[in-house]
Amino acid sequence: MGKLTNIRLRSRIYMVASLSAATVVGSNLLAAPVTLASNPVYTGPVNIPRFLSGLKAINYYPSANAWDYMWTNWNATQFNSDMATLAAMHTNSVRIIVRTSTFGYPTPSQAMLNELSAAISDAYNNGLTVDLSLFDGWSSYTDISGSETWASDVLSSYKNDARIAYVDLQNELNTTNSSADTWAETLLPYVRNITGYIPLTVSAGSTANLSTQVADNFPVDFYELHFYSRAGLAYSTFSQAQSIVNGKPLYIGETGYSTYPQNTFYPGVDQGQTSQEAQQELYLRTVYYAAKNLGLPAPRWWIYSDFTQTAVPSGVFTYSADPTQYYYGLYRTDGSAKPAQSTLSSILNGGPISTAFNNGFETSDGNGLPTDWGLWQNSGKGYTATFAQDCTTAHTGSCSAKISNATSSSSGSPGYYLEPVQYIVPGHSYTATAYAKGTNSTGTVLVTLSWFDSNSNYISNTSSSSLPTGSTRWTRLTETANAPSNAAYVEIHLSTTTNTGSVWFDDVTFTAN
Repeated sequence: MGKLTNIRLRSRIYMVASLSAATVVGSNLLAAPVTLASNPVYTGPVNIPRFLSGLKAINYYPSANAWDYMWTNWNATQFNSDMATLAAMHTNSVRIIVRTSTFGYPTPSQAMLNELSAAISDAYNNGLTVDLSLFDGWSSYTDISGSETWASDVLSSYKNDARIAYVDLQNELNTTNSSADTWAETLLPYVRNITGYIPLTVSAGSTANLSTQVADNFPVDFYELHFYSRAGLAYSTFSQAQSIVNGKPLYIGETGYSTYPQNTFYPGVDQGQTSQEAQQELYLRTVYYAAKNLGLPAPRWWIYSDFTQTAVPSGVFTYSADPTQYYYGLYRTDGSAKPAQSTLSSILNGGPISTAFNNGFETSDGNGLPTDWGLWQNSGKGYTATFAQDCTTAHTGSCSAKISNATSSSSGSPGYYLEPVQYIVPGHSYTATAYAKGTNSTGTVLVTLSWFDSNSNYISNTSSSSLPTGSTRWTRLTETANAPSNAAYVEIHLSTTTNTGSVWFDDVTFTAN
């Protein structure tokens, strides 16, 4: 599921023969898959690290029918079309979520079971396996017997069925509930007996919940974590999660960013479609870059498409009342792709993950402001300015970022800010540079590195030497600093203190030394 706060195969998937250590399904994972029957089956234990390393998955609901409506308004034609679209993006697996409230409990209806069977077959026919997530929204943890009956009825037809990549017992199990822990510890071995060699997990919504799973020794094949924090926190959060699971395989099963035009997740980012979609693309690269450099599999993006305004049933979590939740998709509701779609497709196809950002201020949001950058100002605390993309002057290229009429206070100075794609490691050295020029500049003009901890609390900052006052030519400003021992991410700030004139910035860089 998305947050409340916050295997496309080139050929068909085949039944595979057992390998010496493990059996993994998928023609992109085995050199010589063997066709033994109409459907593929697991014939032995799965090599989980190898399996996860080849998983290229997307979370899915149809744009017009999410959660319960996917099943009560089942549209096979739309589902097939969406699976083909996902396959063309180089995905090889799709997450499908099943809820007891939709299927019927404790005995699911045969009609719903038939739809699930059709979905698994249709995904497979498009070259995709299914990541099957059960008990979404479930909270009746004391009903072990009913839970076992429901799980058995849903899964009994799929023992060792390799069209199912893995089973997630429950989406974001609430481990603060002791009954939930007992329920999961009982259901996991029960489900494993039903599903055979199909890998099994229980997704966690936080590192705290993940810690509880590890402490309670949940009998899972790998751990799954969902992540919706600031993109700059991805590296430190994933690194922490790796320490928690202590060598066991880890998968980031949900991550995403809403392009709701009025999204305030990053304060100061222009509230418009163009800026928010650019921010989503930058967020995606930052998270995937962190995962890749920690040796983790490609995370699974939330979600395939934006939702129409009638797509979410009322009462499903807080989605129906929270407009940001309708805009996490890689596609808009009209079927057109957002910038993040092509980026993710390239990554899943083995392409490099760029650490670039709008460092030359060449792209704008249509409202006269550069994309990727937020505006650092607060009228209530006395620091504001006039900001604009200026395509009449530039150090290189065609445009630059302009600040004029800046006011400052003891609380801060106005400027542009950005979280770079490049993650930081405490104690390591980093350099930010920018070219700046001024016209009748009266205040300091700085490039600053601002450091934040894992709770997004400000730690400290260090700044470059200032651009001289008055009217100046383009001058390179540089700041190099070591990340504090408790730093989790950094922001680049391009700022000016009380300044009645104008300054411009261009050609920003950020490097790990």
